[in-house]
Amino acid sequence: MLASHDEDASLRSARSQAPPHIAVLSGGSGGNSLVQPLARITDTVSYILPISDNGGSTSEILRVLGSVSVGDLRSRLVRLIPDTDRNGRPNPTKTLLAYRLPVDTHAARHDWLDLLDGRHTLWRDVHVDVQRSLTAYLRVFYSEILKRTAGLARVFNFSTAAFGNLVLSGMVLFFGHMETAIFTFCRLTHINEHTRVLPILSTRFTTPIAAVLQDGTVIAGQNAISHPAAYSAIESNLPSPEDDDANLPGSLASLRAPGIIFDKQVAVPLPSPIERIYYINPYGQEMHPQANPNVLQDLAQADALVYAPGSLYTSLAPLLLPAGIGKAIQQLQVQRRPRIFLLNGSLDRETPGYSCWDFLVAAAKAAGLTDGLDSATTESGLQALCSHLVYIRQGDSLEPGTSPEIDLAQLRALGIATVSCAGRWEGQVRVYQLGDRPSIILVAYLRPKARN
Repeated sequence: MLASHDEDASLRSARSQAPPHIAVLSGGSGGNSLVQPLARITDTVSYILPISDNGGSTSEILRVLGSVSVGDLRSRLVRLIPDTDRNGRPNPTKTLLAYRLPVDTHAARHDWLDLLDGRHTLWRDVHVDVQRSLTAYLRVFYSEILKRTAGLARVFNFSTAAFGNLVLSGMVLFFGHMETAIFTFCRLTHINEHTRVLPILSTRFTTPIAAVLQDGTVIAGQNAISHPAAYSAIESNLPSPEDDDANLPGSLASLRAPGIIFDKQVAVPLPSPIERIYYINPYGQEMHPQANPNVLQDLAQADALVYAPGSLYTSLAPLLLPAGIGKAIQQLQVQRRPRIFLLNGSLDRETPGYSCWDFLVAAAKAAGLTDGLDSATTESGLQALCSHLVYIRQGDSLEPGTSPEIDLAQLRALGIATVSCAGRWEGQVRVYQLGDRPSIILVAYLRPKARN
C-alpha cells in the first residue's frame, strides 16, 4: 500500500510540473497568430478546426471531387511546420507547402504540371524521400481529377490553388480518412509529435453550413455567408446535371459554385443580421452531427480551452454546434479549468454593431449552453462558456462601431476575469499584437494547478 501511495504521489507531482495541455477552437487563419505564443508555453496543443470552408481553392476541390474541405486544416498544418531545417536554414518543405499557384489559369496549370513532375524550382532543396512521398499523393489527386473530368466540358481550375490543399486532398483520397492524412502530413513535415490538429467532425464528405437571417433569408455555404465571391470560372466549367458526378443529384448548386477569387477586405453588408448558423446536408436540410470522438477526448484531457479570434458565425460557431461540445465545455467549468475567450478586435460582415456580450451570447447559444430567452439562463451559459475574456484595448484612433463595445463591470459581475492586450491593424482587421504581452497573459491563465 505504501508503494502504491508513493507511486500516486509521484504521478501527481509529475503532472503538476508537466507543461499544460491546451485545446484551441479556431478557424484556419484567425487562430494562426496563436501558434507561436502557445509554443512558448507548451508543445501539447490540440488545434480543433472546422471543415465547412467552401471558398478559395477549396471550392474547386469540392466542385470537382465533392470531397471534405481541407483549407482550414491545411492552413494550420503549414503554420505548424518548423520554420527552419536541422541546419538552421529556411525550411524548403514549408516553403513548398505554403506555395500558391498563379492567378492566371494557364500559368497555374503549367505550374501545377511542373510541380507534379518534380521540375519546379521549389523542389530543389526538399529531401528526396519527402519529394517522392509528396509526389505520390499528388499523383493520386491528379488521377482522381482526370477520372472526374474525362470526356466532360469542365476542367479543374488550378488558379490560386494552395499547393498544400492539393497534397492533403491526395492524402485523404489515398487513405480514405482525414485524420490518417493529417497524421501522415505531420510526420512528413516534422510537426511536433505532441501537437495535434483535429477536424471537428469525423467524415469523408462535405459538411456545409447555412445561416438563417432575422428576416427569414437562408444563405447556404460559408463563403456566401462570410465573403461572397463572383463566379471566376468560365461558363462551361459550371456544374450541370449532365456532367456533375461529384455531387449528389438534386443537391444545392450554390454549395459547389466556383469561389476561387474573393476579397476578404470587402465586406458587403448582409441584408439582415444573422439569427443562427446550422449544418446542412447537400440538399439544404438541417443536420445535427456528432462531434469527432477524438475532439471530445482531447477536451476532456485539456488543462485549458482557448477560443481563438476569428469569424464568429463561420469559424467559431461550426466548432460549437456539434453534439457533445457543450457538455465538454460544461465539464471544464465543473473542473475549474480555464476557458479563455479571445474577443475579436474588429467587427465584420457577420457581426455589425455587435458588443462583447453579443459575441459571447451567440457562442453560448451555438454550444447549447443557453437559449438566450431569459437573463438567468444566459448568464449561467456565459459562465460555463468562459472564465476569462481577453480583449484588445480601445485606441483613440478607432472609429465608433468598428470594434465590439465591452462592459467590463457586466462581465466581472458574472465572475469572468478580463485582460486587455495591445493590437494592430492588418488591412481592415484589428488583430492581437504579437510579442511578450500575449504570451504573459496566456502563461498566467494557462498554467494549471495540480490536479487532485
